[in-house]
Amino acid sequence: MVKHDQAELINELVSAAGSEGRELCRHVVDLLLGLGYSPQKQRVRGLSLAFKSNRTKQTIAKIAITDSADRAVLYSFKYYACKSLPEKFSDAVREAIESTNGQYRCCGCGACGAKEGERGYRSAYPEGEDFLRCGAYVVRIPELGMGDLDDLRRVLSEQHGYFMSRLA
Repeated sequence: MVKHDQAELINELVSAAGSEGRELCRHVVDLLLGLGYSPQKQRVRGLSLAFKSNRTKQTIAKIAITDSADRAVLYSFKYYACKSLPEKFSDAVREAIESTNGQYRCCGCGACGAKEGERGYRSAYPEGEDFLRCGAYVVRIPELGMGDLDDLRRVLSEQHGYFMSRLA
């Protein structure tokens, strides 16, 4: 059940999305709510919500609205526990690694809450290098669309299942 203040945050987010992005934003928010993640307003410039579970104490997604004229919605998710990623999600990990010049390499600190061997986002490069990016961070998925919802549902369900398994 969504509390009144959370419903207001959600309505603010969906309303602030450009006309093109409202339907997708609503679907993504409903998916996150269905998995048990609640919105929390982030203390950043602009409008940004993190979706965190009180049960697992983990953030699985962040959704932000750009200040641009089109009011684009930026979607970022945590999905390091997923074994088989759709191409768009694998490409997003590679882009996150490249855009930060290899920062956030997994150092085994445990911030992601994962055990050794389960940590981080794995990305293999054609040169044979295997990069392990810290799982404590969400990864932005560029150009998320309605056609990606089934993949997103599968990926987030798998990550959520992993979070839940860590409670036992």
